[in-house]
Amino acid sequence: MNIQLTTNDLHNKQFTLFLLLILLGFNVAYRKPVNQSSVTRAGPAQLSNDGKPGNQNPDGQECSETQKEVSPYWRVDLLGPQTVRVVRIHSRGCCGHNPLQDLEIRVGNSSTDLQRNPLCAWHPGTMEEGSVKAFTCARPLIGQFVAIQLVGVEGSLSLCEVEVFSNDGNFFKFLIFPQIIN
Repeated sequence: MNIQLTTNDLHNKQFTLFLLLILLGFNVAYRKPVNQSSVTRAGPAQLSNDGKPGNQNPDGQECSETQKEVSPYWRVDLLGPQTVRVVRIHSRGCCGHNPLQDLEIRVGNSSTDLQRNPLCAWHPGTMEEGSVKAFTCARPLIGQFVAIQLVGVEGSLSLCEVEVFSNDGNFFKFLIFPQIIN
């Protein structure tokens, strides 16, 4: 594919967004059903796929958060199998919460046993507070569920935004037939 851009094209925000969606894919997790291993009063799971990163909000009202526990997790139901290539995570940037560490991302069709789903990416160590990190699966994975888990870590899992990208053609179906995409 040979794409030539003019200066006018680069200044056109709609064109740039369209080009990014083609290259990255479509965020198939946006406003899909989510749950997590536990919940705190201020951090329900759905705050992490609402399209608002919110990682600088000092009162923490825009991020999901589990209670302090061993191996906390967050999971999104994509409502059907999707080809997952990239998962982008926005971490909390305030409030003295535990940073994300020893993170696993899994994609598959098991809704109950996260470890049965294939591993997309693993991040040993710690993610900086307030950072955004894109994890590329070693190979495209097909599955209905995407889970993020702090494996073997006792702590709380707080996510300000999770984006799951697929460029398997659903974006183009959405442009042409928006009523068929959930």
